[in-house]
Amino acid sequence: MKKTIIILLFAAVAVFGVDSLKPQGKTVKLEPLNSYTILTPEKRTEQERVAANMLADYLKRATGIQLKIMQEPEKPEGNIIHVGETVFAKSLGKAPARQSYSIAVKDGQLVIRGGVYGVIALLEEDFGIRWYHPKDHPVIPKLNQDSLAIVPRNYTPVFEVREPLFQDAWGKNGWAAFNRLQPISYFYKITEEMGGGFGAASSGHRGMAKYFTHTYESIIPAKKYFASHPEYFPLKSGKRFPSSAHDGQLCYTCRGLAQAMAEEIKSSLKIAPECRVFAISTNDNLNYDCECADCQKVIKSDGITGAALLLANRVAEDIAKTVPDIRIIVLCYQRTQDPELLKTISPGPNTVAYYAPIVQRAGSLQYLPWYDVPLIARQFAGWKKISRRFYARDYIHIPAHFPFPNMDVFDRNVKYWRDMGATGVFLESAIFCLNSLQPLKNWTFTKKLWNPDWEMDSLIDEFITGYYGAAASEMREYVAFQRKKWKDFYENYKPGDNVTFTSADRKFMQDLLEKAYEKSPDAKIASELCCFYAMTLTACTKNNSAEYEENLKRVCELLTGHKLKMSSNPKRNKRILGEWKEQLAEFKSGRSFPVYCDESIVLKKRSLWCGVKEMECTGAYTGKVPRQFAKTDWGVQWQFTKLIEGAPNQGVYVARMRIKPDFKKQYKGNDKAFSLHVVRKGIKESFQGRYVRFSEIKVHDWQYVYLYKVYMNTPGLTGYFYNCIGNLAEGDGIFYDLIEFIPVEQFKDKKLAESLPKITL
Repeated sequence: MKKTIIILLFAAVAVFGVDSLKPQGKTVKLEPLNSYTILTPEKRTEQERVAANMLADYLKRATGIQLKIMQEPEKPEGNIIHVGETVFAKSLGKAPARQSYSIAVKDGQLVIRGGVYGVIALLEEDFGIRWYHPKDHPVIPKLNQDSLAIVPRNYTPVFEVREPLFQDAWGKNGWAAFNRLQPISYFYKITEEMGGGFGAASSGHRGMAKYFTHTYESIIPAKKYFASHPEYFPLKSGKRFPSSAHDGQLCYTCRGLAQAMAEEIKSSLKIAPECRVFAISTNDNLNYDCECADCQKVIKSDGITGAALLLANRVAEDIAKTVPDIRIIVLCYQRTQDPELLKTISPGPNTVAYYAPIVQRAGSLQYLPWYDVPLIARQFAGWKKISRRFYARDYIHIPAHFPFPNMDVFDRNVKYWRDMGATGVFLESAIFCLNSLQPLKNWTFTKKLWNPDWEMDSLIDEFITGYYGAAASEMREYVAFQRKKWKDFYENYKPGDNVTFTSADRKFMQDLLEKAYEKSPDAKIASELCCFYAMTLTACTKNNSAEYEENLKRVCELLTGHKLKMSSNPKRNKRILGEWKEQLAEFKSGRSFPVYCDESIVLKKRSLWCGVKEMECTGAYTGKVPRQFAKTDWGVQWQFTKLIEGAPNQGVYVARMRIKPDFKKQYKGNDKAFSLHVVRKGIKESFQGRYVRFSEIKVHDWQYVYLYKVYMNTPGLTGYFYNCIGNLAEGDGIFYDLIEFIPVEQFKDKKLAESLPKITL
């Protein structure tokens, strides 16, 4: 094991004033440290060896004393610290289960069981050692060898899977192991010797990453299996279809498929026998159905949920014959998330329902605990009722860089998940390097996943003092202000509400952060400043152009001065900054394409899914444009944050979309051509919009189609417009250029405006 470089601080806990991890119970004073020898078992595991070295290493840095490590049958003189299942340790009873630990004192001997989990518990909780941030060094207090004391105890974590996914910590395996994460994603590689290895994808073994999530295609790729086993793949229009990650699933009821999947996992278990969590989960697309008779029978009875469970159950049943504690997780997501559809099928004893309510957890619904979103509460209770084990997957920061005070939401959720009996938690955050208060959330959320009873207030207070140093006072006030904004919202919310920051709020937050930066001009504060200013750079309008330019300049200075990046993906990073600069340049120079009026707000940024791609199309204002075709519903999405930022509350806008048809077939005028719907992520999620009829498409060239009036009625922060395809034949498509919102008072055709339906943001 590589030695960790550590900063030695004096009396760290005393300086911090808060010891948020202090164990509860009767304290036992130890003998002077230099009287001890560390003893490991004769047939010690690799983890026990690592745990003994870790203990000796950290204690030397804390006290200056180097303890000798011996291995049975050697017999040390004097006092002994037993690490692992020594003969004496075994005499105290059964060994702790995996991930559990026990710390005991008997006959003057200190016994630490549970491998690195027991050693880390002693170092963190009893001796006050901390590792706050992955890019920093652990913080070690100077300990007096004559006054060391511990609290004897046993502990088993509530959750066997614990993973908050913040990009700042990806791949920081030493930090993750010390903070006792037990990940299931391939973003961490924690080996068994460091306490990991439970989740196959995170075990560190080569080729195991495919077992994380959305695994059908990665386990049974069409390139490998379709030619020899077409029966593994879905039947589509009378033929077997070589499905892929983004198009289609598998044949859920094929017995040979279940056996092939089980054999794949068994082969992996030969390489990584310690692993227990493997995913058998649908591909990440909305094309779920297999049209074969057996699959259709199951789907009609138990839905896609039942079909996915049936396949996973068969795989789990096969493997459990030789590995009885195997866990096969099924992602309960989109069309597979509702247990109420199940009539005859339920998760088997080795199948884990992995509940992931992605639609309900986007936007401001993330500001509510799960139990306050009726659909989630009902479905989660349903999975609890029928599952031996079930995991929770939450989405905790969809709005990217913006300040997002969800600390107290998570605090409520983690206790709810525990009380409901969930046995694992995975937290998916925005995939950006700069994510507001990411360091604080990562550490505090990690601690709460290990022990939900640790107090969030104390965790936050300790982290701010220990991490932000000279700027702690301002950062404490900054965090408290955000938490109060959430509290005020939560105590008074009604459908449509959100946590919003007024101009006065923004000024207050900006002043706090700039003052913090003056005291501590480092990357820690600079990164939060960039997140704050990102909130102000959504839209450049007549009302904010001067502030926009100033804030953009400040962001660029901070990014350059501290070598920060908004995203680790160079293309994404360049795109984010490019969009901000483009908005400012566009405002200064005037529009590069015609608009209805100067007050129009134009959306041209879109996300593409379901195989939809951008293509060259002559006459498009926005360069390459998406071409949507049959069976790609939701395939083009337009975030409406810019509209929210640019349009005043209570304003009314006429929405029109610039499109170009690409038809070969003739269509009936009253048939549906395409739609523009909206998912509005307020407290009560709403789906609004309408289908455009073929009769409204006048020519076979670029044209504007008028959709509806948009009422800006206390709009929520996040959501998006999305396109669905109507009765389009295979091969036909529609190009989309942009969406323009025109203030209704500027719109000249009053009769048309009056005839349009309305939607509300």
